[in-house]
Amino acid sequence: MTALPISTVRQQLFSLVQQVNDDHDTVTVVTKSGENAVLVAESDWNSIQETLYVLATHGGVRLLESALEAQRGEIEARELLDPDA
Repeated sequence: MTALPISTVRQQLFSLVQQVNDDHDTVTVVTKSGENAVLVAESDWNSIQETLYVLATHGGVRLLESALEAQRGEIEARELLDPDA
């Protein structure tokens, strides 16, 4: 993550947009008032938004926990109670 003063960001905006898209990194835009902003690639922003949506929905956290357990191999096979259901 890079932090730059807003005056530098104004001068280098086009190259910074290319940089965040190419490197999937962020640029913090620093202001004198301390009300900073972050420049992030749109594709990364969309991923962040989707992740937040999934986690906010009912069962989203449990789904994530299940996926992590499966990734670690912490799963067990079980018989279906009613295989025709």
